[in-house]
This record gives sequence, C-alpha cells and structure tokens, in this order.
Amino acid sequence: MLILLFFLIIGIMLGYLIKNKKKIINLISIFFQISIYMLLFVMGYKLAIKREIFSVEKNLFLESISSAIILFLIFVLYSFLKKFFDHSNFYKKFLTSKRNSKSNNEEEVNGYNNCDLKNKNEKIEEKENKKFITFHEIFTVLSNVGLILLGFGFYFFLGNFFKIQLSESSINSLSEKVLYALLLFVGMDLGRSFLILKNQKLKIKNIFLPFESILISFISSFVFSFIFSKKLIEGMIIYGGLGWYSLSSVLLSVKGFTSLAIYSFVHNVFREVIAIISAPIVSKMDPNLPILIGGATSMDVMLPFVQKYSGHIYTLASFYSGALCSISVSFIINSLILLIR
Repeated sequence: MLILLFFLIIGIMLGYLIKNKKKIINLISIFFQISIYMLLFVMGYKLAIKREIFSVEKNLFLESISSAIILFLIFVLYSFLKKFFDHSNFYKKFLTSKRNSKSNNEEEVNGYNNCDLKNKNEKIEEKENKKFITFHEIFTVLSNVGLILLGFGFYFFLGNFFKIQLSESSINSLSEKVLYALLLFVGMDLGRSFLILKNQKLKIKNIFLPFESILISFISSFVFSFIFSKKLIEGMIIYGGLGWYSLSSVLLSVKGFTSLAIYSFVHNVFREVIAIISAPIVSKMDPNLPILIGGATSMDVMLPFVQKYSGHIYTLASFYSGALCSISVSFIINSLILLIR
C-alpha cells in the first residue's frame, strides 16, 4: 500500500512541475492510455495462465462468474435506489424552501442577475449531458473487453507458434510495473491540475464508501447463497475478498478450504474485470459506482479508471475506499473462517 502511495505522490510532484508544459502533458496522456491498454492486455494473459483453475469444475466456474454478475447487478440497483431517495429528499427540500420563500421579498428571491442564472443553467445542462450514455462509452467497454481477450489469445499464440510461455512470476512482475507506471501517470495528471487537487476533500458521504462497498457485497452474498443453495457463511467468505483475489484465495487455501479458495479466486477476478469494463458506463449512472464495485482494487488497479471515467475529484475517495477495503479483507476472511469451523 505504501509503495502505491509513494508512486502517486511522486507523480503529483512531477505533474505540478510540468503543469505549464503542454507537449510533455500530451505525451504523458498518450503514455497513460498505453499503460491502461497494457494493464488490460496483461490481465487477459494472466487469465489464460490461470485457465486450469477455471476448468477444475465447470459448475464451480459458472457459479463463481454468476456470483460476480449478481454483485454487479445489486450495486447498480443500489445506485438507482440511492438516487431515487436522494431525489425524493431534494423535492421535499425544494417544496419547503418554496413555501418559505413566499415570506421573503422579491429582491431576496431574485438575488441572482440574468448572467448568473444563465451560467448556472449552463452548468446544470452540462452536468446532465455528462450523465447521458453515448456510443463512445459503449465502444470503450467493448475495447476494454477486446484487449482482455487479445491478451488471453496472445498466450496461446506464443505457445503454439513460438513455443514460448512466459512464467506467472514474470507476468506478475510486468503487471506490477505497469500498475506503478499507471499510478505515476495518475499522480502527474492530478499534479498538473493542482487547483483541483488542492480543493479535494473527502465529503461526509464519501467517508462511508468502503462501508457501503462491504455491506452491499455481503447483501449480494445472501442473494447468491439463496439462488445457488449455498451455506450463507460460504457465500460471505466468497464475497469477503472484496476484489482482492490473490489474498483471499491464499488465506483460504492455507487453511485447507481448497474449493472455497477457487470460488473466491474466480469470483474476485471477475469482480475486478467487471468493474473495469463497466466503468465507462456505470460512472455515468453514479461517479462513485466504479469505486464501490471495485472494492479493494479501487486503490490500485481501478484508480486510473475511476480518474478517467468518474473524474479527478473522485481519485482521493477511490484511494481511501480501496485502502480501507484492502485492510478489511484479511480480518473479514479470517473471522468468517473461524465461524465455518
């Protein structure tokens, strides 16, 4: 976690130093995009390496993927419900303020001049337009899926035509370096937008993001357990990884829960994949939604995607939420293992 924060801070410092150099900024934007493509490509290659785990038991594999899809759908439903209740509260406040305004004189009510009102309306309209899902977002999702599939196919291409197979450790090392590069570029992008960074503060509602992510994950585990007739505690263990597939599966396999370890690995891998490929679209529904779906990965792998699709102002919230979820994973898994015994 500290090394990720280190690269982010170094990036912010470098970004601030080059904030007025347009050519370098354009070059960094290109490298940032290339790094995202590389991360998706490497992810596909890693999935190909792990294909044997997926083929251990087809039912287990399909149920694990279904568990990730259930999680995604419940998060989307939660976002809609939250927005609905927010709007309801807004209308109540609006009606209350309208009644109160009758007692005020006209000058106080019409405190804005025409120019201010016009600018305000333009900002509202611009905000609404940003929420609209366009062909560009759909194309981006398909591109992200395509890059993962390309990486998956490249594994077999190397093996069949060149008899070359990169080891899992070398791919993990490459993936790690790409992630560090991405965090550096994320920091540089923040650093050059120093005013945005300076004004970034965790809003009260953002403080609850990690707790929302954990709570909805467990609610999803109840739904999964009911649909697939699993023990509730097993469902909670599978979802308790919060997207951190390497740690959750290792913790379970060390304790002798091989089947649950595979479930957890596949579920959390696909939770991360779904979070990444859906980010361009779900960020339009709710900018916090990619952070919630990402869970523990919101502090590293998902961070560049949150910044790109939700916006700079959500970077701090994403890192904070991911960090708290990451710290919680070990405690959640170990506590649930005690209950299953």
